[in-house]
Amino acid sequence: MLSLLLAGCSQKSGVESVGPPVASLHLHGSAYGGEQPVSGATIQLYAVGTTGDGSASTPLLTQVVTSDSNGEFTLAGDFQCPSASTLVYLTATGGNPGLPAGMTNPQLALMAALGSCGSLGSSTTINVNELTTVAAVWPLAPFMSSYSAIGSGSSDASALASAFAEAAVFADTTTGRVPGLNVPTGSTVPVEQIDTLADALASCTNSNGGVAGDGSACGMLFAAATPPGGAAPVNVIGAGMNLANNPTLDSSSLFGLVGGKSPFQPTLTSAPASLAVQLGSPTGGLSISTSALVFPAAYLNFSSMESFTITNNSLIPSSIAISIVGAGAADFSVVTNLSNPDGECLVFPLAPGETCTALIGFTPASSGARNASALVEGTPANLLQSVALSGAGLAHTGSSVTLSPASLTFSLAGAPQPVTVTNNGMTPIAIGPITVSSIGSETNNCGAILAAQSICTIQVEVADITYQGTPQSGTLTVIDSGSPGVGTVSLSAPLTNEVSFLPQPINFGDLAVGVTSQANSRNDIFVEDDGSSPVPAAVTTSIVGPNASDFSVKLQQFPIESLLENNLFVTFTPSGVGPRTATLVTNYGNIPLSGNGIPDGPSLTITPLSAVAGMLGVATPVPANGVAPQWTNTGSVVLTSSGSITGPDASSFSMTASGNLTIAPTQSVPFTVTFTPSHLGLNTATLTVTDATTGYSSSIPLTGYGEPDAPSVTPSSLDFGPSAIGVQSAAQTMTISAPGGDPVSFSSNPGSNFVVSSGTCAIQTPCQISVSFNPSNAYFYSLSYTVTDLVTEESTNFNLSGSGGVASVSLSSSSLTFAARDIGTTSIPQTVTLTNTGDATLTIAGETFSGANVGDFPIEANTCGSSLAAGANCTLTISFAPTASGARSAVLQIMSNAASSPDNIQLMGTAN
Repeated sequence: MLSLLLAGCSQKSGVESVGPPVASLHLHGSAYGGEQPVSGATIQLYAVGTTGDGSASTPLLTQVVTSDSNGEFTLAGDFQCPSASTLVYLTATGGNPGLPAGMTNPQLALMAALGSCGSLGSSTTINVNELTTVAAVWPLAPFMSSYSAIGSGSSDASALASAFAEAAVFADTTTGRVPGLNVPTGSTVPVEQIDTLADALASCTNSNGGVAGDGSACGMLFAAATPPGGAAPVNVIGAGMNLANNPTLDSSSLFGLVGGKSPFQPTLTSAPASLAVQLGSPTGGLSISTSALVFPAAYLNFSSMESFTITNNSLIPSSIAISIVGAGAADFSVVTNLSNPDGECLVFPLAPGETCTALIGFTPASSGARNASALVEGTPANLLQSVALSGAGLAHTGSSVTLSPASLTFSLAGAPQPVTVTNNGMTPIAIGPITVSSIGSETNNCGAILAAQSICTIQVEVADITYQGTPQSGTLTVIDSGSPGVGTVSLSAPLTNEVSFLPQPINFGDLAVGVTSQANSRNDIFVEDDGSSPVPAAVTTSIVGPNASDFSVKLQQFPIESLLENNLFVTFTPSGVGPRTATLVTNYGNIPLSGNGIPDGPSLTITPLSAVAGMLGVATPVPANGVAPQWTNTGSVVLTSSGSITGPDASSFSMTASGNLTIAPTQSVPFTVTFTPSHLGLNTATLTVTDATTGYSSSIPLTGYGEPDAPSVTPSSLDFGPSAIGVQSAAQTMTISAPGGDPVSFSSNPGSNFVVSSGTCAIQTPCQISVSFNPSNAYFYSLSYTVTDLVTEESTNFNLSGSGGVASVSLSSSSLTFAARDIGTTSIPQTVTLTNTGDATLTIAGETFSGANVGDFPIEANTCGSSLAAGANCTLTISFAPTASGARSAVLQIMSNAASSPDNIQLMGTAN
């Protein structure tokens, strides 16, 4: 759909100048405020900026152009575009919209998005009014900082081009009316919404101006278009930009500016819920739950998140792409969290009928109103939709908190050290993000607000530290609402070449009271005796904490060359029900221990499995988060267990268990789950393990995503072997099939020596393609083509190979002479060997005779056939059978693709 927009409006995909400058054209236009011509308006033609979102535009007119008493203007020889692909727009500012003579409206500002300069013709007419202003400003607002600063960077140049294309769909700048041209099939232009917004702008345009709060029509428009934390606009385009960037502003006040005699009809009958202007999605596209996200005002560098939902209304899966554009794009981000379903919009294709949640983060880097847009595009190509993003940055005021101490040095891993945060002031201070970079982690009790004359504590811990190599360092950073608003504590761990301690917390999970777990030995301490002094201390251990007696540790040492590996085997025997915690303390660092006691009786846990995506009908193992899948007896009785899969899509999953299914407490049964999707989209089922004796069972959900099958290619590769340089080989065929008969496209590296004819594949499949080979040099050629389903965008590859070479003929003899013999008799045969001494296949077209006595030299045997591989040979066996007396002769000609063809063998003999 996006490509249709771009193609329909003759837009290029970027804003950078391409090609030579374009000479000025004779353009005629008119400026109207509602139905009133605007005289004396200053006309300017701009080329968009290219150094970033909201970058300064380039004025193209070299002379002052103003509208006449009829609102008309002419541009003739007044401008030169940087190139045909340059995106341009026109503004009309100031002037008299039908006021008494001598009066003007300094707040009047109208705009028309014209598109690429190369799309303008010598007879192009431009009508600029409030309708073209709404049509231009709303799509372009993310790229605007004022009407003279509209631009993008190279990374989102195509998005700006798309915005121009959308403006052309909203309104026709040659007539000044809505809708515009080339409305995508199935989409609708919100005419009433555009008319209503244009009428609101016209209330200011058709007046003598004003400022926010003065009670004038312009003043009321500017007040309604002032975002929280932002400045009031000072002209009509600025008001439109604010409304487009903040579509949840007070629409009722804006709607009050629209009267029954407003110039543009039809209008909405009541105040709209949103001030956004967007094309209606075609049936079956993506839909978005909101047109805007409004973030609470936040101090600089404080973070917050908002979300919107995306629904796939189509019949095929769609991948989701979300990008942030606009002048304030750096303040917003797309948040991904693979362990949280809220991030699933960016993880798996969205199945038909499915909904996902997109998370957007806001971290203001500057004070005042901050605006951007989240662009949402589906694949296969969907209508590009946007969600306006707005928030406000608050400057830091008052005093910041103090941090003590200023630095921490860690000699033990897993041993927390405190940092005291103090508010010495008389007013509360907001506490923002608290982070640790490069080394360690933190926990704190500070909360969101630290009251006046109060303290809180941050515990900093180096949990995973290697005491070998380079000394480690990091920083604890605390952001608060005071000034300067950033406090830091330096963190360091000194270098020691003798010890490596890499602890990880141990969580034993559920276990029946009184049952002892299997030993956990994932944590090692390596001590190296390198002959230096003093010798590293031996490892010592103890267990402390609320439930220390529930855990035990055994230390085993294994010498490895100069290293001493210390394995810590920890077990868990819960003495009570509920969470049980302790800490394993060593003289090199600490390890947190935890588990959960459950009542006596049957119990089991199943290793969690991950969601998986797979092609229809293709079996795929379900990953198990890095741990071999198993179910474990966590109870106090022996279980006779078995597993089963039930649920809506049980047939999509299969399970194989191995080992003894009668398992004692703490023992496990390994198993595997395979996903073979039976339909597109979300496949769900439940894995249940049941004890045959007690009936006790435990279950976990199984989730998979069925993806469309990729196109198939038969055969999947072609090898043309050696082929003559510069000669196109005979064509070979391949058959392409895609699900549902979908059409496909092909792509490969440019400059290919393979010639692929796609036939009807761009219309439907199955189809056949023909491939031939035309080597340009004596090299080996290999090329991979990608076949892409144009509906699902699934792809597959096929491979082509061949080598360029020249066939060459070498004959063991170029002439044969036979002894004299009687007429009517036949000689003993003589043989000539033909060898292909080239590096390409020799194609033999045949053998023919020429000369006086062609019938006297019969070919008795011929092993050459129609082709001969490089380096191979064959033989021709020839006899002499004279039919008349005297000297007899002929020439045997061998026709081939060799450069020497025809290759001749002279034949001679004498008859008595």
